[in-house]
Amino acid sequence: MDAESFLQSLPKFQPAPIFVLAGTEDYLKRRVSKSLRDVLLGEDKDMGTAIFDGEKTSFSQVREELTTVSFFGGQRVAWVDSATDFISKNRDALEKYLQTPSANGVLVLDTTSWPSNTRLAKILPKHALILCEAPTQRESLVTWCVHHAKENHKKKLPTDAANLLVDLIGPNLGRLDQEIAKLACYAIDLPSIECKHVDLLVGLGQVEKIWKVFDYLAQGKNPEAFGVLEELLLMGEEPIKILGAFASQLRKLAFAARMASQGKAMGFALEKAGVPPFGKASAEAQLRKIGKAKAGQILNWLVEADIGMKGGSFIEPSAILERLLAKLSGKGSA
Repeated sequence: MDAESFLQSLPKFQPAPIFVLAGTEDYLKRRVSKSLRDVLLGEDKDMGTAIFDGEKTSFSQVREELTTVSFFGGQRVAWVDSATDFISKNRDALEKYLQTPSANGVLVLDTTSWPSNTRLAKILPKHALILCEAPTQRESLVTWCVHHAKENHKKKLPTDAANLLVDLIGPNLGRLDQEIAKLACYAIDLPSIECKHVDLLVGLGQVEKIWKVFDYLAQGKNPEAFGVLEELLLMGEEPIKILGAFASQLRKLAFAARMASQGKAMGFALEKAGVPPFGKASAEAQLRKIGKAKAGQILNWLVEADIGMKGGSFIEPSAILERLLAKLSGKGSA
């Protein structure tokens, strides 16, 4: 099961002789680790846990810990960190252990990967595998943010605000958690967290400047648009965060353009795309300037820029942003 499903199922926790925490999302692993230790050991979680370095320890050391009766009674937990190599080296021993596990202890393996085609994976109880990976789809990240704000902070986070947050932060659940907590404190006496709050606290007020970039493009004032981008970069704003703010606006334009191409009225399309009433005139002007052909390429350009920013290109991140603006303004090839 995935980490969130495990956390939600804790009231009906099912014991097992071994648990595997598989994945690379540290935030989820921290939450699962704490909850798992709480439910296994309760108040004895500090004294009842022996932590092993999976790159240095042997299976015999871990097994000895699992089979040793605790001096104070109760269950013991042998927790193997960085267990990927440990699992590979001791696969046969782990398979045999699962057939006759110790009644005194629980083995926890913290690993980055867990291939499902191995015999060990097939004999592991299904509920004992906890996958700790961030959602890969953007829509799933947005849904996660909305749910997280509601469940952990009792605060409404509308979809448009969650979209902007994901655009600014990206698929880092730890940072998203921190920012949502900060936003919830800021909006403690307000009915919900709004886009303007995300811009102020997370975007540091730069989303408004990003809007100016597209306004200038719509007016054919390309030097001014590039000037605002240069100003943001000189202020030390991270290019990846600027791209996130770009994406927040451009996705709305791309969505509205697609709906308009299907025969929907532009006003209706912009509303469904999440453009607020006060921004409709500006957004419509931006779309007219970009044109139908280039509007259909926006999402591809955003993906290309995102991959380039994350190491997929030798071009400087600032130049990637300039190239994106050039395509939108008509100065570059579409």
